[in-house]
Amino acid sequence: MESLISKIQANEFTLVLPNEAQFNHQYRDAYRKAIDPLPQAIESFNQAVNTLCKDVQKKIENLHKPLVPTVLAPGLAEKITKAIQAVNALIKKNNELAENFIGAKAEAHQKVKNHYIQQFIDKQEASGLERKKDRQVARSERLKAYSTSLQLLINELQALISHAQRGREKINDRLASMLGNTAVQIKVLTDTAGQERFQLVRKNGQVAKNLSDGERTAIAFSYFIIKLEELSSEKFKNSIVYIDDPISSLDGNHIYQITSAINEIFFHKTQNIQGGETWTTTCKQLFISTHSFEFFNLLRELKPDGSNHARLYLVNRINDDCSSFGNMPKSLSSYGSEYHFLFEKNIPFPRSRGQS
Repeated sequence: MESLISKIQANEFTLVLPNEAQFNHQYRDAYRKAIDPLPQAIESFNQAVNTLCKDVQKKIENLHKPLVPTVLAPGLAEKITKAIQAVNALIKKNNELAENFIGAKAEAHQKVKNHYIQQFIDKQEASGLERKKDRQVARSERLKAYSTSLQLLINELQALISHAQRGREKINDRLASMLGNTAVQIKVLTDTAGQERFQLVRKNGQVAKNLSDGERTAIAFSYFIIKLEELSSEKFKNSIVYIDDPISSLDGNHIYQITSAINEIFFHKTQNIQGGETWTTTCKQLFISTHSFEFFNLLRELKPDGSNHARLYLVNRINDDCSSFGNMPKSLSSYGSEYHFLFEKNIPFPRSRGQS
């Protein structure tokens, strides 16, 4: 019986586990998880061994007395076995890693190389796409510039064969001269019936809307001048032209442009018998009416001489329904200031603001 107790006590379990630091870093978490149930399982197994030894000792002390042995918990050794197998598997993997360290290191180096190679390839491909994009953008800009120059050439060629285009160019030149800029220009459109029509556009190509009074006056006068220039020289020479206040709503700079245009178109110098020069009109007769004394003074410098000298008239408004027409008084026709006329009519001058 004593030998039986010794055999039972010899089964008491004692386990010395390896230090966690002996494992490579990637296996340490798994190692801690594997050994976690071992202390409790070993303690339960050793308690069962002690319980069995006590039961045998009781039987020795009472050989003739029946004894019911203590029931032991099932699967005491199984928990320890599974945990130890898991630890042994980790130890095996750890040892294999140590044995294959050189190969694993070379494999890791190769993975790093492959990673950087792939990064370089991706960067080169991205750079290539950027260069390709830049080339395409540059090509697009060249094509746009070529398209613009080609469109200008098309417009020029169309202008050579299109009567409306020729008129457009002349009116635009006249408008630019009168307004001092190209803020408003005429564009030729072809309607569904194939007829060419004029359209007013701004510098940015948008349809010109909300035209100022000055712009309207400049457009109307430019169109009027161009239509006169379309007449044959003989027909224009026998024409009577009436121009009603062409500088309405225009500022001082534009008044000089209008005067210059009238001088260019309707007046020219001819040699007289005495060898001098005489101003004459290019048309049969020219009438010009205006409310602007400044414009009137400029026109007086253009008046023809000799038998065809200019006659000056004045329209006086008597009331809303009646006006009188007669020769212009010398106080207006002979002086460069309207104050002489005001003195003659005894019209009081307007007082300046703030004066009594």
